[in-house]
Amino acid sequence: MLKPKTGETEKQFIDRGAVELVTDGSADSPDAGVAMAKAVWGRHQATSIETCKSAKPVAVDEAFDRIRTHNAELMDRGMVPTAAHTRVACLSNGREGILKATGTIRSAALKPESLAAAAATRGIKWNGAYVDRVIPYWASDERVDRHGDIVEQSWKLDNYRQNSVVLYGHDWDMPPIGNSIAEDVITRSAEKYTGPALKMDLLFATAEQFDFAGVIFNLASAGFLKASSVGLFPGNVLDITDPEERVQRGLGRYGYVFQDNELIEQTIATIPANVGAHQASLAAMKSAGKLKPGDIQVIRDLIRVGTPRGRGDIEAFRMRDQSIRMAWRSLFPEVSVPDHTALDAPLLLQEITVRSGRGKGAGGENNRTDDESDRLQLRLESIERRLSTIDDRLESVAERVDEVHTAVELAERADDDESAGDAPTPLAAALEMAKSINGNLTAKR
Repeated sequence: MLKPKTGETEKQFIDRGAVELVTDGSADSPDAGVAMAKAVWGRHQATSIETCKSAKPVAVDEAFDRIRTHNAELMDRGMVPTAAHTRVACLSNGREGILKATGTIRSAALKPESLAAAAATRGIKWNGAYVDRVIPYWASDERVDRHGDIVEQSWKLDNYRQNSVVLYGHDWDMPPIGNSIAEDVITRSAEKYTGPALKMDLLFATAEQFDFAGVIFNLASAGFLKASSVGLFPGNVLDITDPEERVQRGLGRYGYVFQDNELIEQTIATIPANVGAHQASLAAMKSAGKLKPGDIQVIRDLIRVGTPRGRGDIEAFRMRDQSIRMAWRSLFPEVSVPDHTALDAPLLLQEITVRSGRGKGAGGENNRTDDESDRLQLRLESIERRLSTIDDRLESVAERVDEVHTAVELAERADDDESAGDAPTPLAAALEMAKSINGNLTAKR
């Protein structure tokens, strides 16, 4: 990982950095190496924690509590946290850690001979079929993530390399879907970012070895599943207390800086929010024979395990589940996909039904009628859920008005009422307004 050394001048760093970047293949020419080294220097001077005067250490448990508070506030505002948000979760050995969905597929040319050698270091006997089943990822970098945190790329990887599994939805009770065969922190050059990043090469199991792994590999290689998530144990946690220094580094309201993190797991678990935008890639997979009707249960289960638990979790799951079910209906009109509302119950064992006489050119008018009925049923379910949400919000507002009513009443009793005559006091006027609002809301409900 390229970073300035203590006492190194800008010129010394750029000269050294340009050579290193060209040597390790991060830059394809000396000029590109110089440009990248200059970007790394500028970013380091602007955002380095080493130059931050207000950084103070924070206990890991305190950091976990702040993450939970942030997610609770999102839910209070009607925004259900998704798998893309930072979460506190129980990891491999029952110890709490952090899940961060910060990874993305990396564009890189991989050499078959180097892949075989890398797999050997993990005790994996090489198979010729594995050559096309390795997908390179950027697992993490030092940009501010969606939670407002910065994860420094000072990773502890030794323990992970002893059991470098790639999980299905962060689920340790399921067999792994593959292994990471190489991890390293190198310089990444991307739009608006040049700096250290954790790269990983993920080898997916074949469909014969584990059928779910085959489905997920097909979805990832087709571009439907682009993101990944890491599970980590924080080493050091820093809180930047000066507002200006926080703004300089782009930290969010609850953001921390995580250092010396131990990598525990890597998982492919993030389903795109807008499934419809990927309809073309799914259709291409179906045409190529890489997508079967039953594969929807794998995708739905990834949505299920990626839905944070808490208020509104069922609604959040059902909205995204409805999206994939409607997309699937256009791909496989003969398939009937049952509803699912139990977030703790896996969908992988739930059977789907293939109806006879459905599909292109079969069923005629009855086929269209069934499709219309299914769509109307889904729309009815959606409307019912929205009405339920509106009713919940009205109830919340009514409760707030009741609180105002009580507060005004108490204040009115303590008021000396210095106003002359029969003119209403400001408190009395506020009370009447609160009563009016409360009455209107009650009538609407």
